[in-house]
Formats: sequence, structure tokens, C-alpha cells
Amino acid sequence: MNGDFILLLIYILEAAILGAIAYIVRRKHSEFPDFKIGYHVKEAEADRESWEYANDIAGKICALFAMVFLAAGVFCYIMGFSFIYTFELLLLLTVAAVGCTLCVPVYLLKGTERQRARANRTLRRVRTTVLVMTVLWLIWLYAYYHTPSADNLPGLQSLQMENLRELKGYKRGQLISVWDDPVRKVSPEQDIWKLDGDQYLLVTYKSNGTVEEAEITGLISGCGDTTGGSPELLTPETLYLNDSAIDMFVYEDTAFVNAEDVDWVTEQDLTAGELVGTIEETDADGDFEDWDAIVLPEGTKIYETDDAQIMLAECEGEFVPYLKYVEG
Repeated sequence: MNGDFILLLIYILEAAILGAIAYIVRRKHSEFPDFKIGYHVKEAEADRESWEYANDIAGKICALFAMVFLAAGVFCYIMGFSFIYTFELLLLLTVAAVGCTLCVPVYLLKGTERQRARANRTLRRVRTTVLVMTVLWLIWLYAYYHTPSADNLPGLQSLQMENLRELKGYKRGQLISVWDDPVRKVSPEQDIWKLDGDQYLLVTYKSNGTVEEAEITGLISGCGDTTGGSPELLTPETLYLNDSAIDMFVYEDTAFVNAEDVDWVTEQDLTAGELVGTIEETDADGDFEDWDAIVLPEGTKIYETDDAQIMLAECEGEFVPYLKYVEG
């Protein structure tokens, strides 16, 4: 648990405490002249009217600061403000809350009816302002994180499988402005970016230039430049020409290659889903069709997984992962 999250919890705790005090002081204070529960100052205990007014105004102030603490804590946490800034704001708000709760009711009890009425109007306006600003900020926050823009585009090297859906809707120009030029422009509808290690990101666009689909795929040695150059389009035929002994099968005109040695694949908790099909021809050597394989024997069952890029082949009672390579 990091320091920023601990500060957020402190903000929420102070908001809860102030909210509880506001409820008790306004709704559950003792009936005059019983002063066990309520706002204990000499001026408030002078008569019933002063007692009721002091408890009401103190409760309103506590409720207002409860809203401020909650909004400020969430705002600072989500916006990523520094620990020091957030902590200093916490101290400032705490001093302000205690000072206003203790001093303002006393000041107003000594004032005129006109001053009291003005104070009530001011409290209502401040409360309304805080609510409106909070709602507007939440609307802006929702729009910011749900409207694709270069500002909220994930970093290229930090992309994970679970982030790929978030790329839908971004424009090609936005990707290039943040990630620089792709290592290869496959076609007007596809780009390839180099990721860490032997991984590449294949992005497919709609006709209007927005992202339709993104997938992380891999390259094996001999199939392209894995040091950052432009990869070749890995059709099943291309893979076979580079390595005639490659362990792969073809499904939907796409090569799925044995990934037992790919760490990020084997580290996943893969479970066999529905049966997709079975290998129909082995030792294929050229013009590949769906369910052709080079190593897997005929009749091998192929299952889908939760990850659309990976399938499992059932071999002698064990499941072997096969990784989807760049479509050709």
C-alpha cells in the first residue's frame, strides 16, 4: 500500500468523521437544557434558540467540510498530485475545518439576525458550488478516460493484453504522434510497432482511420529482424520458407506456432475452452490451408483459450500452447 493511497484513506476517514459529527450535532443533539450531546460553548447554552441555532450551524459546517475532504482526497489521488502537496492540503483543510466549526457558530451567536441569515445563504452557496464542481469534474474525468485522445493513450512499451481493447477508437495519427512511426506499414489498414523482446503490435484500422483491432504477436528467429527492423509479413508460407521444420498449424489463413519457449505465454494460466477443430493434414509443405500442420499429427484437437492470440493443442494428454502470428 503506497503513501498516496494511505493519504486517500485518511481523507475519507476525516470526511466520515465530520459527516458523523454533522449528523449527531444537527439531528441527535440533546434537548435544551440538557447539554450532554451537542455544541458545547457558553454562548450556545444561554437559551433554547441559541442552543438550536449553534448546533444547526455547526452541523452544516461539518457537513460542508466532509464534502470538501472527500472531493479533495479523490481529486488529488486520481490526478496524481505529489504526496507532499496532498499532505499539506490535508493539514490545511483539517485546521480550517476545526477552526470554522469551533469559531463560526460563536461569532454568529454574538452577531445580528442579518449576519446569521447571510451566513446561512453563504453556506448554501458554498455547498452548492462544491457539489456542482465535483459533478463537473466527474463528468470531465469520465469523458477524459472514455474519449480517445493522445493525452490518455497508453505507452507503447507498457501495453499489456488487457490494454488492447482500450485502443479501439484511437486515430492512426494519434498513435503515431505518441508512439512515433511504426516499424512497418503493412497496408493502408495495418501498421506494426516493435515491442520489447520478440513481440510486435499489429494494429488494424477501419476505413475512417480509427483502430478496429490490435493484437500482440511474436516473431521467431529467421522470420524477420527482431532487433528493431521491419518484420516480414508472416504468412504460413513465409514461415515455412524460413524454417521447414517449424512447429505450426494453420487456422483462418493464419499461422499458430508452438510457444512452449515463449515466457509470457507459458506464464499465463491457460485453460482449454471450446474445441475449435482438428488437424487434417500433417507434413504440409507449401500451399497451406486451414488445419494443415507440419509437426502435429492428424487428428490433434485444437482448443480455444481466454486469450484470442493463443490456442491449445492436445498432445498425449497434455495441452501445448500455440501463438497466433502476424496475419498474412
